Amino acid sequence: MGLAALHHLLVATLAAVWWQRRRELGRTLSVYLAFCFATVAWSMRGPLWLGGGLPAVALAALWAREAARPGCVMSFARTPRARLVLAALGAVGAFAFPGYSGEFPSFVFAPLGVLVAPTVLLGLSLLVAIDARGARILTLAHVVAGLASGIVEIAAGRASVRGFIMGAILVVMAAVAAAGAAGRLPMLEEEQLPQETSVEQMRARLYQRKTLLPGPRDPRRRGGRFGRRR
Repeated sequence: MGLAALHHLLVATLAAVWWQRRRELGRTLSVYLAFCFATVAWSMRGPLWLGGGLPAVALAALWAREAARPGCVMSFARTPRARLVLAALGAVGAFAFPGYSGEFPSFVFAPLGVLVAPTVLLGLSLLVAIDARGARILTLAHVVAGLASGIVEIAAGRASVRGFIMGAILVVMAAVAAAGAAGRLPMLEEEQLPQETSVEQMRARLYQRKTLLPGPRDPRRRGGRFGRRR
């Protein structure tokens, strides 16, 4: 319970920092997720090591590598709104995962950073919201872990609507992340920015910038003194 509360506090702090300085987070998210999966591996030591601790170690190592050598574009400015909404829903699902809340709401002590499934869901939410085509190994590892965790949650939560919904969210997020890693989800600049096709549009765009080139010649003006009629 204390570890889950610590991760909730860290995520709230990162969200506040991102809101104030959106361009200065850089590798902070990768470092946090590496720490998040490391604590999952530590909390699942013992009988659950092979099923949860070992995959968490692998994911922590991949996020540490991503922090050392970034392959993802940690920017949300060019992400389509539909993907941002889906990523936000996935993050909410990670916080609302059933855990140690008891009579309190689920997001108070959700097992984020304690169990594999909600932590993988948070990682998938981030990978869906950014351009992760440069880190395919990291994305595919989350896809495999998300599909496995989702199937387990669906099988274990057949009698519980909430468990079935969490498993379905994991499967959907894994499928979307896989499509993004394969380049099937275009970013905003590829699908919505205007394209200059005519010569006039290209010339107008060129001469709007600061350049040393002479401007377009007015065809109504005559030539210089050597072109004048006598």
